[in-house]
Amino acid sequence: MKLLLQMLVVGLLTALVAYGALSLWHRPPADSLDAALASGLTPMQSALGVAQTRGCQACHSIDGSDGVGPSWRGVWGQLRESANGDSRHFDAAYLRESISNPAAHVVKGFQNVMLPVTLSEAELQQLEYLFRELGQTSAH
Repeated sequence: MKLLLQMLVVGLLTALVAYGALSLWHRPPADSLDAALASGLTPMQSALGVAQTRGCQACHSIDGSDGVGPSWRGVWGQLRESANGDSRHFDAAYLRESISNPAAHVVKGFQNVMLPVTLSEAELQQLEYLFRELGQTSAH
């Protein structure tokens, strides 16, 4: 009887630990920048974290210098000319389309080497915040 009770307790504890680990692993992303503030990060730190962890900064800079892709500095609200001659203003719709379908609007002077990326709504909001903040500064 004592062995059965011990096995039951161990099984229950194992199930609780597994449930706790799974609930942390599958925690849904935050819907806004409130999560960044709650974590102690500034919204800018959180947004830069998304850009770094998702690999965006391997090709895009935030300082005005071009890389494999165009710089993000000062582009918010600006008219962007594409390689095919079309022009669009850089806004939230442009940003989201550029992430999910990079070939839709390739900036003039660059080649489309970016693959489509799927981001959570929270990550998209953080990148939008980043672009808006970088749009506050003049492009170099």
